Amino acid sequence: ATPRDACSRRSAYGRCPFGLSNAASANSGFKPGVSTKLTPTALSSVGAVPHRRRCTPLLVAGFVGLASCSTDHPRLVGRAGHTNEATDPSSTDPSSTDPSSTDPSSTDPSSTGKAPSVRLAWESCNDPAIPLATVECAALAVPLDHDRPAGTSINLALLRRPASGTREGAILVNPGGPGGSGVEFAAILAAIGGRVLGNEVLDRFDIVGFDPRGVDRSAGIECVDNAWLDANLSLDPTPDNPEEASAQQAADDQFEQGCQTTLGPSLGLYSTVATADDMDLIRAALGDEQITYLGVSYGTYLGGVYATRHPTRVRAMVLDSAYSPAGDDPLEAAMTQVVGFERAFENWAEWCRSAPRCGLASDPAPRWDALRIALDSSPLSVDGRTVNEAVLLTATIASLYAEATWPMLASALTAAETGDGGGLLRLADQFHRRSPDGEYATIWQSHQVISCASGIGQAGIPPAEAEGASAAIRAAAPRFGADITADDLGEGCEGLTGPIVPAPISADGVIPIIVVGGTNDPATPFRWAEKMAGELQASLITYDGEGHGSLTESGCVAQAARELILSGERPEPGLVCTADEPTPPPDWWADQPVVEGTTTTDITDVASIIGVPDAYADMLATDADAATTVERFIAAYEASGWRTLGQQALELGDDAIQVAFIRDGVTLAVTVIGEASFSDAETAELAMFVPDGHGLVIRFPPPG
Repeated sequence: ATPRDACSRRSAYGRCPFGLSNAASANSGFKPGVSTKLTPTALSSVGAVPHRRRCTPLLVAGFVGLASCSTDHPRLVGRAGHTNEATDPSSTDPSSTDPSSTDPSSTDPSSTGKAPSVRLAWESCNDPAIPLATVECAALAVPLDHDRPAGTSINLALLRRPASGTREGAILVNPGGPGGSGVEFAAILAAIGGRVLGNEVLDRFDIVGFDPRGVDRSAGIECVDNAWLDANLSLDPTPDNPEEASAQQAADDQFEQGCQTTLGPSLGLYSTVATADDMDLIRAALGDEQITYLGVSYGTYLGGVYATRHPTRVRAMVLDSAYSPAGDDPLEAAMTQVVGFERAFENWAEWCRSAPRCGLASDPAPRWDALRIALDSSPLSVDGRTVNEAVLLTATIASLYAEATWPMLASALTAAETGDGGGLLRLADQFHRRSPDGEYATIWQSHQVISCASGIGQAGIPPAEAEGASAAIRAAAPRFGADITADDLGEGCEGLTGPIVPAPISADGVIPIIVVGGTNDPATPFRWAEKMAGELQASLITYDGEGHGSLTESGCVAQAARELILSGERPEPGLVCTADEPTPPPDWWADQPVVEGTTTTDITDVASIIGVPDAYADMLATDADAATTVERFIAAYEASGWRTLGQQALELGDDAIQVAFIRDGVTLAVTVIGEASFSDAETAELAMFVPDGHGLVIRFPPPG
């Protein structure tokens, strides 16, 4: 067992991180509930199509500026004039009345009480991944070891979208993982939050996200370098000879040694429990007696641990796509996620058989099986990089998190059958958060360490039972369980933290909590939602829909979340919500002109992908650069009676422009991202939506 394919066995009870996929994006992944050895068949989530929507804030925010007919558009990188006077994040000011400062008189028996009160110094973010003028960033120093508050500290990165009106408190958010970026998740909610949480929520509450300890901007864990990740994340998941098996073991050993060298005795301090205690210090630094919390996937377990440790500090909680590992039967834990992805694959194959433009319509499952065998024996090469069975598995898993990405999987598979592995490699890179220059985000490594430190990366099936258990998994999930062996089902964190028992969660039923579980969620199947609702005495909502994450997919779920946040009102028992019907195009949509050099794409649910799920949007491919494409749009649209409001360059690589039009009181934004921009880390994953050699065009109406 080693670091092959997408989700590793050095992970949570599942092949992949448990993150917000439908709502934000999947980040990286691991192997369902098996030993933490780094293996393929990994499954993933967080934050879900992880960062397919990182460009969302700029697409939406950019349009607002154009639609206002302004001729002077500021850079969308941070809000000036909203910074606290304090510049030292560790400074205290007992006389401060700023809502973001700590109240030193505040006491609470459930709070950590292990760090001094601090005042957060909010300022412009100046972060290329956060192109929003409506948000601010800060840092908070917290003890690396909460039992030694005067010892070593680490800085946590925070982002907030301040309340638009009279502030009543803050909503702390986490997208899952473990290892997902709460900073980027909060930025996404800042851009689309009005459509999900509602304007009244944004008027009354700050939206606050943080990168948990060991993640990206918060002392992100880096046990190995980018070259190692390139070499080892696609190792053969089904070794055919001693050399391949030896390579897997060597990769395991190298990763463990790298972590021991980098982190040493502190490995066990990157736990869910420690992060929950960090959250209480964030609450105190915000100056709030209580916090409201929104967590997705693994973020639901983090929220449960916080509610267990700091019950009087919770105002309300919304927990979407629940994951509850404590007390799980080892075999059931090992099977839950891998069977979930097997079922999701079957749903994709059924869709493909009836989709006119799938390309694999006659026999998608057998053709996938044949391609897997072919890539195992004869891998493809793309720009010197190998596309093998492991890459196929990773790309497939990444695409099963949301129905909107099913067409991309079909296109990538069809191309691979003809010898072009580029589509599969792009999907796998997006899943692993790899940029075109070879840089990786920390999620893969963070996930390994946090999972082990939290006790959620170890199946722990006794050796005498492991052979039968692995056979049961392979029978239940012949595709995604094919590489699971008896060795994978033991204690998997010996080389990192050793065995750790997951922290149990509980609540007394007084705290208003909603737990949401999806009937067709591959990453966090429904049984975990039922389990968590019982543990926390929470209201359970059943989401009868496809994919991982429901808040952006179901107005019913979003409405229940809004009511809980605003008033503490719980939904009626037994509430079942369904996915929203796609917004149909407005009557005038078909009257838009055909623009030279553009073609339609197979991508559906474009509005949801870019973060405006209750609007309509489409996606085109263009054969020209952004400037030429915009000129063609202006010529075609003005010839059809539209008036150009203006255009501006976007901070999405080196070749991105947005232009806005108006006709008969209707406004339209057209975002053009040239192929040259796909070499930029922030926009690389957009290349998967269009054929090679093309740029991307997104047309959508105003977000307001």
